Amino acid sequence: MPSISSTKCWASAPSLEVLRKRTDDYHHWVDAYARKRKIPMEWAEKGLRKEDYVRSWLHRMERHNQHGVYFIFNQQSSHYTSFD
Repeated sequence: MPSISSTKCWASAPSLEVLRKRTDDYHHWVDAYARKRKIPMEWAEKGLRKEDYVRSWLHRMERHNQHGVYFIFNQQSSHYTSFD
């Protein structure tokens, strides 16, 4: 049996339409996840010290001996890739 590292897969790259749909589906999933669990979700401001900003939510979780996601930052990517 060939090893995984020696197996080659020749597939075409996904189209921009497929990538956009995957991205949209993922964003909708994250929004629903946060809404269902009442997890705060905000846009990260440039220069914001994220650890300091969410510290109160972390302490709340620790006081209740809870574990898991307690805050979600949205962030617009500053890198764009062209698929021409």
